[in-house]
Amino acid sequence: MKHLQRLIDWENLWRLHSKGTHLTVKNMTRDDATGLYHSIEGRMSPENLHEDGEITRAQAQAKYDSLWYAVYDLMKLGFEIPKECGEIYYDYHDTFDK
Repeated sequence: MKHLQRLIDWENLWRLHSKGTHLTVKNMTRDDATGLYHSIEGRMSPENLHEDGEITRAQAQAKYDSLWYAVYDLMKLGFEIPKECGEIYYDYHDTFDK
């Protein structure tokens, strides 16, 4: 769950500034998980993933892999990928529903 925890830690930095509640794996709600899925989807965009060309391809691949591990961690906790996160939803189902 280290990949999910890394994502939660990042989310908590934002919540600290916006006075939001502190997120943990134990207190995560369906809405929190959906928000994390949206965050993952945004981070997977090419410009975010590659940091506008500032990192190597290997570093971008490592970020991509870490984001997918966070997706798997959320799924292990019982939070399915919402259909509105189409990139993740369809990539996952195209890969594993065969």
